[in-house]
Amino acid sequence: MTIAKIQTKNSKAGFGLTKKLSQIGLYVNTGKCFTSILSGQRAFKKEVLKNVSFVSNGFGIELEMLIEVFRLGYIVKEVEVMMTHCETGRDLAGFLHRGKQFYHILYMLLRKYTLKLSN
Repeated sequence: MTIAKIQTKNSKAGFGLTKKLSQIGLYVNTGKCFTSILSGQRAFKKEVLKNVSFVSNGFGIELEMLIEVFRLGYIVKEVEVMMTHCETGRDLAGFLHRGKQFYHILYMLLRKYTLKLSN
């Protein structure tokens, strides 16, 4: 699997809490460190996509997909691309958007953790 590493702008939109949560969640579940977990851009071999199962919807799906790909032993690479991301601003809509992302990711991580405990 390949994840697009999108160039970041110099301006700050949020505080980085959602990005940090996804990085910590990935590390705790896999021992891996990646910077572009939430880029939204993925390329898969058909074989990988057929074997990966995930239950998240919303913003938690990117992190869950990545955790599952690592769990199955596949190789993942981040590749720098000449793309930019349309960031939300430091207004109410931007904070609500990032809050929703944070909630979805946290919910997925907690669900994964409780499933681990029950098995």
